Amino acid sequence: MAGKQTDFGILLPTRGLLLEAQDTHENPDPSRIFVMAKKIEELGYQSIWVGDSLLARPRLDALATLAAVGAVTEKPKLGTCVYLPAMRNPLLLAQTTATVDFLTNGRLIFGIGIGSRVADYYFEWVALGIQPEKRTKRMVHVVELLKKLWTGEPVDSDSEFFPFKNARLLPTPTQKPGVPIWFATGHGRFIPAQYARLVRLGEGAMMNLDMPWEFKQHVENIKKECDKQKRDPATIDLCMYLSLTLGNDQKKATEEGEGFLTKYYIRNWWEGRWGPYGPPQVLIDRINEFKEAGARSFVIRFCSYDQMGQLDWFTRDVWPHCR
Repeated sequence: MAGKQTDFGILLPTRGLLLEAQDTHENPDPSRIFVMAKKIEELGYQSIWVGDSLLARPRLDALATLAAVGAVTEKPKLGTCVYLPAMRNPLLLAQTTATVDFLTNGRLIFGIGIGSRVADYYFEWVALGIQPEKRTKRMVHVVELLKKLWTGEPVDSDSEFFPFKNARLLPTPTQKPGVPIWFATGHGRFIPAQYARLVRLGEGAMMNLDMPWEFKQHVENIKKECDKQKRDPATIDLCMYLSLTLGNDQKKATEEGEGFLTKYYIRNWWEGRWGPYGPPQVLIDRINEFKEAGARSFVIRFCSYDQMGQLDWFTRDVWPHCR
């Protein structure tokens, strides 16, 4: 998507669906995922996204959900925002991602991250027998192996985490040379190693929890790293993941959004960095600030249990002013 007009995608409520069911004491209705996905395509959005977590913030499995959504849609890209590859075996993950990309005719975007630095969530890594402090190194090893395994050629690995010999997997992804990988970047921090990994291994950067001025700084830092590694910065997509709530009363919209997120993440640790919340113009102004800072695509998460109402309102009164 790099270099094109601004693209917009919508996050499906694969966790929100379960949280709402806990409140109502009713069984979650899976058809709501498919209805929303088909509506997103019908409205003309360019992509559909899902999040990932195993125990810390339970939800529907990300790649299984995208495969199912791919069967009821035709055009939108299908992305993870973001997936935790360090939790997975690269052989199994290479097969699953390649299969999803194959079955959806080359629509997968593999957005990935190292996982939250909030210590409250470390227990899910420990439950999997993984040392949380090694998750960054594991992620890099997984990504390097995915790129090799996606070629369909025999692969040997001397990784300290994933040693194997002569592994050859099929199918290969429809997209060549493989599924595009977008790295979670930023979070209000400017870490040189982040940019180096992105430029060496990634096709996109997904910023989150950043202000527009911070996004602009990330863009500049990515360009500098591209110069170091002699890579064209135009080959890297620059995406902003925004969590927002529409409401004519800004105070009530903020309470709704922050309440939704606090339940979503167990406790509030983000210090007001998510949002915006409020009337359409508040959202329009913030999105356009990110566009001016260099954002070329957006993933929108609605912080509300009224997902369809928020989607319709955003489409009608916000999106036309941000394209």
